[in-house]
Amino acid sequence: MVFAPIYNATDEANQFQIESETVNYSNSNDVVNVNDASDLIRGKYTLLHSGDDRYVGTSFDSPGWDNIANGNRGNDRLQGLNSSRDYLRGGKDDDRIYGKIGGNDMLFGDLGEDLVYGSAFGSNILRGGKGDDFLQGGNKRDLLVGDFGTDTMKGGAGSDFFVLRTDTSSSTGLSNLTPNAAEADRITDFAANDYLVITGVDSSFDVNLVWNNGDYLVEVMTDLGPQYAGILESPGFFPNQEQILIGQTASDILAAADGNAQAFTQDPNLLNSFGV
Repeated sequence: MVFAPIYNATDEANQFQIESETVNYSNSNDVVNVNDASDLIRGKYTLLHSGDDRYVGTSFDSPGWDNIANGNRGNDRLQGLNSSRDYLRGGKDDDRIYGKIGGNDMLFGDLGEDLVYGSAFGSNILRGGKGDDFLQGGNKRDLLVGDFGTDTMKGGAGSDFFVLRTDTSSSTGLSNLTPNAAEADRITDFAANDYLVITGVDSSFDVNLVWNNGDYLVEVMTDLGPQYAGILESPGFFPNQEQILIGQTASDILAAADGNAQAFTQDPNLLNSFGV
């Protein structure tokens, strides 16, 4: 699935044009309720172009995604409906994305400072993208990836994966490692059944948890010396070695969040396929 503009949109709000499986809305502030035109646009990729848009999806018995939308430019609010399966991307600027009640959702803030909330009773893949984002999971297993920026992640109930990236983006040159612990990603509710997923690290000797006034700093040894990938806020216990996933397992978990939407919708148990 490629999220990219292919249509020169009109400036008249709430007008749309369907090209093959893509629904293109205007450059103005659109308000889209999929149920209002469900026979025409449900299950299709909806591109909202510019403007501060509002998108409310639908819920129906679909073999794939119920709702697929990209807010593109503007401060957008995108949400699913009831137990819909949602593939939603905020695009540029500061967006709010909601998975609502149920369904396994794939939600991506993208650029800007985004708020991303997974469905309460589904298993979700949540990504922040570039910028300082807030991600919140639900009551089942969720996969949370802050990506680049100073992100805050809350997994909720369930055994969750928190991905802390140590690599440098090939497109932006940004790195998620920092010598300043205050700039690292924060995990607010790390529990005894959760996992830290640290990509780009092959040896457990390169990862240290450093106690700091009740928190634990996730320290990664690099050629430049110690750098910080994240902070565990007041977990109340010292995480064991089995809760820190590195190497190929970490790479496989990140790959599940790396745009592989088709695999996720075809395999609802994808997040339970990593042997932990």
